[in-house]
Amino acid sequence: QNRTGAWAPSRAASTRLYMAAADDSAALAVPMPTLLRALIEPGTGPLLLPYINVSLLALLVVLLITYFSGIVEGVGHHLVIMGVLAICLLLSINWFIAEFEKVQKEGEAGGASTAEPSEKPARAAAPRVSQEK
Repeated sequence: QNRTGAWAPSRAASTRLYMAAADDSAALAVPMPTLLRALIEPGTGPLLLPYINVSLLALLVVLLITYFSGIVEGVGHHLVIMGVLAICLLLSINWFIAEFEKVQKEGEAGGASTAEPSEKPARAAAPRVSQEK
């Protein structure tokens, strides 16, 4: 216990907690749900798209209920703007995913065939700069 009577970990216990958190092998040993693993891995997988869609649709439902119920007076225009933004976000995310999958399929189909080289010369890629110290 500390001076105020609340429990506080000892210095040795807090050092052990810090060392356990810093140890990557200990952190990976804990089983994680698939959604949580998808959230922390680099890039996003197709697993997250349904959750994003459901979340935005739930937001739209709450906005519509709030707007038509009249619970909050004088903020109707804010609810409409928020609803338009949520719809635009929902549509843009799904459009981007559809275009991305279309380009991936074209790339897979184009990689198997022997296409003629393009008339324009390919641009050289910029060198990658390492940010490691």
